[in-house]
Amino acid sequence: KIDVEDLDIDERVVREWKYLRKIYIKDEDHLLFASFIIVLVGLIVLFTLFVTSRVPEVQKIVVANRDSAPTKVLTSEQTATSSASTISIKNVTQNAAPDKMSPLPDNYTMLIMDISITNNSAGMQTFIPSTQLFARSRDGRQFPFQISMYATNPVKFQELKPGESQSGQISFPVPKDLSDPLLYVDLGWDNYVPVVFSPLK
Repeated sequence: KIDVEDLDIDERVVREWKYLRKIYIKDEDHLLFASFIIVLVGLIVLFTLFVTSRVPEVQKIVVANRDSAPTKVLTSEQTATSSASTISIKNVTQNAAPDKMSPLPDNYTMLIMDISITNNSAGMQTFIPSTQLFARSRDGRQFPFQISMYATNPVKFQELKPGESQSGQISFPVPKDLSDPLLYVDLGWDNYVPVVFSPLK
């Protein structure tokens, strides 16, 4: 057994340090780990608050989606405007004449109209008529965009710059007995919900 009093100063310091490490280092590791967890949780909370503050406000004009009936429907005389887009329709017609480009069943007619869409957002936006436009009945039946020989100026797939517009005709085969078809414009720009028109009103 070594008497501490017999050791020189350097040896005493080394022995004391080893003793302190043995007693306290475990608790110190726990404290450091707990501090790391607290900082990590704080960063996650700050990041979440930042992201949620950047989410655009839900569009006020329409509250609708593909699986539910809209609570607000615009007429063909109205224009839908938001920070993402401006959308209007006009010259709505129905044509049940034989269509060489899109043959129709006897009980169907082609719903044709002009549409204008402007990109109001700050970034480039993609406009895809075949996926972002569709007709729908109030009971949930959907009728996809379809080219018609009577729509002589069809809208096209286009990348729209900020402030740029796209205009042209769109067409949808719908049942003749569907008295109030709905037009859904589901652009998805800036996470806005679809704009819904009742073209025949």
